[in-house]
Amino acid sequence: MNQNHQNQDKGHQDPNKGKEKRFAFDEGSKHMKENLVDPKADLIYQEKHWEPLDKLRPDLVDNFQEGASPLSKMLEGDVCEGVLHIKGNFFMQHQEEILNAIRHSDDMARERDALNRVMKIIRMNEDDIAIFTTKNQLAVTIGKKLDSAFKGGKLDIHWSKGDRDVEVTWHKDIE
Repeated sequence: MNQNHQNQDKGHQDPNKGKEKRFAFDEGSKHMKENLVDPKADLIYQEKHWEPLDKLRPDLVDNFQEGASPLSKMLEGDVCEGVLHIKGNFFMQHQEEILNAIRHSDDMARERDALNRVMKIIRMNEDDIAIFTTKNQLAVTIGKKLDSAFKGGKLDIHWSKGDRDVEVTWHKDIE
């Protein structure tokens, strides 16, 4: 039976505990008006938003200066807004399908917002895979997609105070 639960701050570990959580440009900063290129994240900042580096026109290269995007700062600081734990022995038998679903969700998220992506995937232990995301909704989206695609699992969504960070757990065992 498919069960979805959304709980508010039930004491789950904050993946960012002890880390600076927000990386944003100061609205009054001159950087908000300038064209920036972040070669580490393959992003450019133009017309008040971040885009993939391949959107940079060669004739405008001289109009850009190098800078760090919020994504680079998140990656350097190892800070995420969302984490999805995939638990249970189901993952091992369906690893390729699950990773393909994660990659597809990551690709779709990047198309909508260049800063929205899967940061890293880590095996925490034999029955726990953690997917760290730059935006909280991506962790929720992936968890919901897995729960919908592979019936019989259990999805738990735990929002932290202020609905800024989220920890999602999808658990499924093969009996």
